[in-house]
Amino acid sequence: MEEIQNIDDIRIKEFVSLRKSNVDEKQVVVESKNVFKKLFENDIKIHKIFITPEHLDFIKEHCENIDFPIYTSTTEIMKEIVGYKIHQGMIALIDKPKYISFEEIQGDVFVLNSLTSPENVGSIVRSCAAFNIKTLVIDEKT
Repeated sequence: MEEIQNIDDIRIKEFVSLRKSNVDEKQVVVESKNVFKKLFENDIKIHKIFITPEHLDFIKEHCENIDFPIYTSTTEIMKEIVGYKIHQGMIALIDKPKYISFEEIQGDVFVLNSLTSPENVGSIVRSCAAFNIKTLVIDEKT
């Protein structure tokens, strides 16, 4: 675990101004405890985690194999770096999940078209989880 104290720290460059996206197209930034639990339960590569210190116990409790760097910072510094308030104080850089074929889709589907606000996408994903919607269809802009 390493502490981040300013926005210019190269170790968290992918999280700087998330609205502008500094992330490789094969990766994605995710947030929320529910998403983290899913990451830890599945075979998705986690490249790094950026959290507030009070969430370290959550990571240790739910992740058996921590083979990625963990960076911590205060809520205020995290907000400055990311560009908006991270409500649950935790974000991660992961490999983009694999797409599935239409034949593999089960249950209800939610479609996102040209949605670019991280806050709105996050709210929709959390709402889908609450209603047990497991498939999101997104376009190239979302």
